[in-house]
Amino acid sequence: MTRKPGIITHARSRSRAERLLVALGVDPGFAEAVLGDLAEEYAQRLTRDGTGRAMAWYTREAIRSTPHLLWSGVARMYRYERGRFIAYVAGATVVATLAMAALHFADGPPVRIVGGISGAGDTLVINNVRPVQLPIRVLDARGHVLESNGVRYRWTSGLRVPVSDSGVVTCAGRGDAMVRASLGAIATTVLVRCRPVEKIYLEAGLELVAGDSAEPIPFEAVDSAGRRVELLAGSMRILDTTVAKLEGGRVRPRAPGSTLVGVFVGDRGEWTGVNVYERVSSPSRIRPDENVAVPVRLASGDTRRWPLPAGSYVISMQPEGSALRFALLNGACARIPFVRAYLCGVRADASIIVYNRWEQDATPAVGANLMLRRLADETP
Repeated sequence: MTRKPGIITHARSRSRAERLLVALGVDPGFAEAVLGDLAEEYAQRLTRDGTGRAMAWYTREAIRSTPHLLWSGVARMYRYERGRFIAYVAGATVVATLAMAALHFADGPPVRIVGGISGAGDTLVINNVRPVQLPIRVLDARGHVLESNGVRYRWTSGLRVPVSDSGVVTCAGRGDAMVRASLGAIATTVLVRCRPVEKIYLEAGLELVAGDSAEPIPFEAVDSAGRRVELLAGSMRILDTTVAKLEGGRVRPRAPGSTLVGVFVGDRGEWTGVNVYERVSSPSRIRPDENVAVPVRLASGDTRRWPLPAGSYVISMQPEGSALRFALLNGACARIPFVRAYLCGVRADASIIVYNRWEQDATPAVGANLMLRRLADETP
């Protein structure tokens, strides 16, 4: 039987929402009227208020309309259509839940401008030497972060620093400046603490033992005059987190191996090595590419001796400043610049000795770790 063209045209002209409601039992005319009014008002609000506010309004009205649509569907159902009724109620519940979620996550109009250290008010620490964009955030009433492209900036007092209309600041020297940030009717004044960092000095290599507690990363940041910079806003990074991991500004050794840790402040950054050693009782079975730490405790005049396989090593006593020393029999070592470690070549039938020099006055026993990294190249 041929369908009337008018019915086909009318069905295709309905929106997906209308077709869903009609399929669930809502009167077609009622569904069209409700959704049509919502769509018309939404279009007007979209032009006047923008996408975020218009969507929030549409979601609220959709939730308010749900009970009326539900009652319309129930009224048109027969007693034997229980399955359809259950599907309708479930569908209406899902629609209402999604609408409420959309309302919660929809962005609202901007209500405040913030920037700076958490818990320190509107304060920004700038360690950059080169020009940098001020990290300002625009929030709505729910705390959602909005676009900040329209914010305008100007210097108001304090250290005279160049600030562009778009918020690019150049900290050529040390000092504090006040900068006003505004977006329409909302504004805030931000304290910009200029502490430019010219150089980061990072200790050359961290020597740690797996299982020990986290150790701080020794570094120093200085300005162009060589003065230490105390107020810093930066970050740290470890390349291989299976070897060691960051805990705040400290490094916790996890497993034997080697990796790099980096410290980044402003537009400066430096990397250094992190070597993690396995604690063992003797170095005599050390393999190539293996790091071992041998705990040693000696009284004045005492020594310990172990055989050592032929190969190339980096050897040190940790912690630095320990009174214990080491020596090689049938091997030779050269000091590595800037660190208290030695590059050593060990021949066959070699031994390593750790000793505590004898002193006439009795002194307590001294403890330290003998740290050995056997290199892949086994040539002595």
